[in-house]
Amino acid sequence: MRPSITHRYSRGTNFTDQAVDMVEDGYDAMVITGEAKDPRLMTHVLGSYHLQIVGSPTYFVQYGLPLVPTDLLRHSCPHHVHRATGKLQR
Repeated sequence: MRPSITHRYSRGTNFTDQAVDMVEDGYDAMVITGEAKDPRLMTHVLGSYHLQIVGSPTYFVQYGLPLVPTDLLRHSCPHHVHRATGKLQR
């Protein structure tokens, strides 16, 4: 970062899966996944990401290879459920 910016702003990091009102909560900038739906904000796409399933060949032979996110419900793996919506993270 440029020195003028680092002197003016503290650099803290906050990770959450809760809904955040950036303006009301006093944030200057955020990195989010998904779409920004707040018309008060400017957006710029930094890039994209994709999720991968990783496991041993033996595991996939025994339990099958998941082809869609909902297949993970029958697998022995950590699941992320979005706290605000209750939906399985896909």
